[in-house]
Amino acid sequence: MREKMKENLAFFVRELVEDKEAVRIDLEEDRETIILKIHLAEKDRGAVIGVNGKRIKALKEVIHMEGFKTGKKVRLEVI
Repeated sequence: MREKMKENLAFFVRELVEDKEAVRIDLEEDRETIILKIHLAEKDRGAVIGVNGKRIKALKEVIHMEGFKTGKKVRLEVI
């Protein structure tokens, strides 16, 4: 399940950025939380975050729905 979340997030992020090779998703997990860290080129940060954070909010919604099945909170961090 967790690997599928990583793969799905990577797919969506790569569709938004110019430098697709720079995209890397790291997953950290504890008892209550799954943290997905999005690593990307500095120039692509705005493309992922979007105007007023709309794109990152949409990504969070999709990933939270997948995370709901695990019973854990899911956080996204853009690095």
